[in-house]
Amino acid sequence: MAAGGPGDYPISDILHWKLEVYGSESDREFRELAALMSSRELEEWWSQCIGWTASQVEAAKAIREKLEWAVGRARDSGWERV
Repeated sequence: MAAGGPGDYPISDILHWKLEVYGSESDREFRELAALMSSRELEEWWSQCIGWTASQVEAAKAIREKLEWAVGRARDSGWERV
């Protein structure tokens, strides 16, 4: 498998390759989160809170909590689509 392909990096797997990484619901929420954060913010948060070692359960909890935060931030900033 070439570098940068499916299976190399969880964020790319979810956002680009549409592969299941943390479970279908968590991956859907991760995509929503990616729409509400810059790629830099998303990468930093993922690295600090999920990273390479989190279980699916830990990742699902972290994703849901961060999505709730991001939706709140968007609403507070006046985003009408959230």
